[in-house]
Amino acid sequence: MITRALIVSVAGLLALASAVWGAGVREGGGQAVRETAPQSDGAALAPQPAESGQRSGELFPATVAPSYATGFSVTYHDTYKLVRVTRPWPGARTSFEYLLVERGTKPPSGYPGAVRVTVPVRSVVALSETYLAEIEMLGETASLSGIDRAAYVYSARIRAGVAQGRIKQVGEGAATNLELLVALRPDLVLTSSSGGGGELSAKLLEAGLPVVIDGDWAEPTPLGRAEWIKFIALFYDKEREANTLFASVAAEYNRLKALAQGARSRPTVFVNAPWQGSWGMPGGGSYVAALLRDAGADYLWADSDSSGTQFLSLEAVIDRAASADFWLNPGDFRSRADALAVDPRFAQFRAFRRDALYNNNARVTPEGGNDYWESGPARPQVVLADLIKIFHPRLLPDHELYYYRRVR
Repeated sequence: MITRALIVSVAGLLALASAVWGAGVREGGGQAVRETAPQSDGAALAPQPAESGQRSGELFPATVAPSYATGFSVTYHDTYKLVRVTRPWPGARTSFEYLLVERGTKPPSGYPGAVRVTVPVRSVVALSETYLAEIEMLGETASLSGIDRAAYVYSARIRAGVAQGRIKQVGEGAATNLELLVALRPDLVLTSSSGGGGELSAKLLEAGLPVVIDGDWAEPTPLGRAEWIKFIALFYDKEREANTLFASVAAEYNRLKALAQGARSRPTVFVNAPWQGSWGMPGGGSYVAALLRDAGADYLWADSDSSGTQFLSLEAVIDRAASADFWLNPGDFRSRADALAVDPRFAQFRAFRRDALYNNNARVTPEGGNDYWESGPARPQVVLADLIKIFHPRLLPDHELYYYRRVR
């Protein structure tokens, strides 16, 4: 599934940033370019930042520092935080800079290229489901004033907020209700950079809305992706809570990973299903491949270092995966009959014949909101437990599948 978000075009952002803020991006070979504020017309250099993870003044008694995530960084100053998204998409050579200024304090000089956000934020528009779970985990659901579409949402609390009119649906892509979004005057608009649609993003920036790119989806590891809860927490001044939440996630994930590596065998597995004539298979350097490896399975396309997706024919997949032990994530299939109705050749897979077909749609609303895509990235330890239960059931005899279900 592709995360549905308000999409940001690189070209659109580059052009607009130059017009509105002077330079909202940095070129840096995939790494953040660290700059100090320039001295001009008597402006003093910015104060030296505290190292991430250390105390910086009374306004920020707790700080965060990413340990697994590689796509963002933060430095702390007396009254503000300087946040950089250094990998908004895989292979990016462009980074984005955000100046988080504590509410009630004077904004610093010297950062003309940064998008300014007053924190803690009180009103947020989240344009991807993955942000919703992190906001909910931080106890900030009440701050949500808008989302893209409720049909994609699994959270009962957020769907109730939409039904009661407290949370507005602003639409997505070309169908986004720009007037409504601007009228909400949010303190923060969270979006991603996957795809196109820069004209709308440019209009939001031009309207003075603080649009922030969350690059969690570009992280190739489960814990790297989950650690972006710390990024979200920066805008709420909830670093302490994020550190506690993520520490628990990481500890359990690593415990389960160690357990799975001790399994006596490693079953073979392949994923996904054809769509419009081609089969998208994640590369061996992808998030999916990392999950399968950590769960003690041999992913049949692990020989590729790519973190992207390669598109194959059904014949090519059958040729390599006909004898595989497991088949996971077959799209929208709810039953084996659904699969055979799409293509009878699926019966050539040994995993299909031996009832070893599992899908990540155990928690889906009638409208189609899938909790695997909403809270799964923030709770990879639960996803990992499901996979270990599927591949090595004796290692977790008491675990009941949460996101996954057997397709019968």
